[in-house]
Amino acid sequence: MSFATVGAYTLTASYAGDSNFNASASAGVTQTVKASTTTTITGQTPNPSSVGQAVAVSFTVTSSGGTPTGNVTVSDGVGDTCTGTVAAGSCSLSFATGGTKTLTASYAGDTNFNASISARVSQTVTVPAVTLSTTTLNFGKQTVSTTSPPKPVTLTNTGNGPLTITSIAITGINSGDFAQTNNCGGSVATGANCTINVTFTPAAKGGRAAALSITDNASGSPQQVSLKGSGK
Repeated sequence: MSFATVGAYTLTASYAGDSNFNASASAGVTQTVKASTTTTITGQTPNPSSVGQAVAVSFTVTSSGGTPTGNVTVSDGVGDTCTGTVAAGSCSLSFATGGTKTLTASYAGDTNFNASISARVSQTVTVPAVTLSTTTLNFGKQTVSTTSPPKPVTLTNTGNGPLTITSIAITGINSGDFAQTNNCGGSVATGANCTINVTFTPAAKGGRAAALSITDNASGSPQQVSLKGSGK
């Protein structure tokens, strides 16, 4: 027996009888008929992406038996996942580490349609890296309430993806004694650099200390430069 459409059917078996035996019919049993599906990843935007960047993964679930419903989960197999509905056709996925990721989309199925898994597709995730020209600035002795000449720190993106800078700030116990200006903006391209200039204005005599803190999407964030000086 075959079924033309999906759904739940109640089956009975009927015996027509013969010259010696009466007719009879069985109790009804339920037969659920589901249609096969095909799940496909249709695109990733952007590709390549950088670590932590949101990637919109598009997918479709099709069937000759009708229109499937339910959820699709996209995974790289190592813990990075996102879930969207068949109707939405996409979900947003970000990656904790760099490298070439292998993505699959898994349709969970519903009451009328069977589950299915897409073919594998590749996503390239680039990794920025920060190199600082120095990790310590020592301003020596500076007259209280006067500002020193600026000392530069060069930040270079030595990775293979764009560096996104969230903040550049002075932190630490004597943070008010130091100040910074920079031309870094919100991002630094692969192989590019920018300059952070730091000045020292001691508020009191004696040793003063703080840190230049750079928060970004590279490993080891926030990167820090130790700041030292003495008021006289």
